[in-house]
Order: sequence, then structure tokens, then C-alpha cells
Amino acid sequence: MIEIHEPIWRKDTGKRCVGLAEFRLRAEGELTEVRITYRAKKDGKLSYPNPFIVRTDRCYSYPSSWVGGGNVKVYWIPVEDMKEVKNEKNTIETKPKNTNEKQASMQLYGIKENQDENKTEA
Repeated sequence: MIEIHEPIWRKDTGKRCVGLAEFRLRAEGELTEVRITYRAKKDGKLSYPNPFIVRTDRCYSYPSSWVGGGNVKVYWIPVEDMKEVKNEKNTIETKPKNTNEKQASMQLYGIKENQDENKTEA
């Protein structure tokens, strides 16, 4: 799981985004889980109480930049483009070992596989 302390407002997209470092993403075709721990200043509650998931291969289609002196590539994913996981039991703990587990994981998160292009959408 990737933990983000605070999403940022990207002027170029006009959306709140999280920066996901490429080396922290799970393998291509798998789901990457993101938890945002930002708390609202007014009441101290989590602004995003539930974790999110995003397909790793979808991350590569978003804008990216190099940070840390040009050593780390970060993909800027809008929060609204990630799928919110409302049931705490549905968090990702281990990566699927085989195709059946991958399909079961995709069903659990409500992700459908596109039969025509053999791609999966989150």
C-alpha cells in the first residue's frame, strides 16, 4: 500500500492529485492500493477515510515528472480517477499468484475485463 499524506492541487488538470512514485507501483496489470491520510483542519477527520485502488498500467497514461534530483519518476493521478474501496476487508494484502486469483481480485473490486481489447479497466 502507498500512503499519501496530502493530495496536491494540480493547476494543469484542475484536480486534486496524488503523486505515485514508479518504484512503489505494483507489477503491471495488478492493482496498486493508495491510502490518503490527510485530515481536515476544521474537524480533524480524515478527508479520504477509505483506501483507493488503481490499475498500475493505467498510471502510466497520466502526466509524470522527475523528482528527488531527477532520480524518481512520479505519476500524477487525480483522486477522482481512482476507485474508492469502501469495505475495509477489501484492501490488497498480497499480489495474486495466478490468473484465477487475479480474476477473483478484479471481481472483488468491481473491475471488469474488456474482452475486445484484452485490457482491464478500473
